Amino acid sequence: MKSKLKQEIAICCITDKSKGFGNFSRSVTIAEAMREKGYKIVFIINRNKSAIQELKSRKFTYMLIPMFESAGDYSHQISRILNFRKCGTVIIDMREYGEQISKNLMNKHLKVILLDDAWCKKAYADIIFNGTMIKQNHQYKKINKASKIFVGPKYWIINREFGKHKKTLRDIYDKQKYSVVVSVGGSDPHELSLIVAKALQKIDNIKITIIIGPFFENSVKLNQFVKNKNNFSLIFSPKKIWNDFLKSDVVISGAGNTLFELSAQRIPTICIATAEHQKPYAKTFESKGFAKNLGFWKNVKKDLVRRTVIQILNDKLKRRKMSLAGSKILDGKQLLRVTEILEKNINKHSSQLNRG
Repeated sequence: MKSKLKQEIAICCITDKSKGFGNFSRSVTIAEAMREKGYKIVFIINRNKSAIQELKSRKFTYMLIPMFESAGDYSHQISRILNFRKCGTVIIDMREYGEQISKNLMNKHLKVILLDDAWCKKAYADIIFNGTMIKQNHQYKKINKASKIFVGPKYWIINREFGKHKKTLRDIYDKQKYSVVVSVGGSDPHELSLIVAKALQKIDNIKITIIIGPFFENSVKLNQFVKNKNNFSLIFSPKKIWNDFLKSDVVISGAGNTLFELSAQRIPTICIATAEHQKPYAKTFESKGFAKNLGFWKNVKKDLVRRTVIQILNDKLKRRKMSLAGSKILDGKQLLRVTEILEKNINKHSSQLNRG
């Protein structure tokens, strides 16, 4: 039974198609978890049809702001909405704009929470979560001396369902027919899904499932390519994507959020960095034994994709080792940790304001 609604939390996240779906996805994950705890949620986003449809389907309130060039303009609009709604807590997931926005909102009687990966160097926010395992991205200069900073993969935010649906070693064995899932992210501006599909088409003993993300703009070529090919299927924005991953023997993914989710599920993975900031993630996951890193998308050759898939599927022991390595990176309890920290600090902030 849901508790009485507590104070409102605003979540300001990026919904730029060119930047993928990861930031929006984790913001929705936090929003769902905090709503379960009784908090009212309002999203502050740029106009994006896919994001709006997703928020409507989940019955979230949202406010639209224009796409700006500067963090100053974003800060002004966000502050205006927060004042209008009398909202005392804001979660910011705005990539390169995050540091400046948190600076501009500092000392406005707000609880400012920043979700960061590789974009910020100075800590203005009251709380910063950086779930990457890239240590050079953890070096913040504390401008706000009271800032609390939580770093490392134990704070990487993923839907708790990924931690519940895991591969076991019994699930990894030799087969006559294997399942390969391709998921390059919420958007695919480089048509990487098509490149991978072409690389896999001549492997006889596999069935290929390609996941079409919510921000895909042009999948016409991909549809034409897989048409009348019995070993290919397309899935459009599955609500329970963890079930599709779990059915696979290996996943070919981007090196963003999906790579972390697959680690929690312990699913052997081949990764391709689709953006510059993903390169260190791909290298780190490979160094930990979980993923095979094929490099940056523009340098990936179809023959390399094909050979790597065949090698991994033909090596049961390697797949089992990859699965075990994934279990040592994420334990699936990240969301619980983050929301407990949020609730503790939001309640403390609310009490201080009431006393004031």
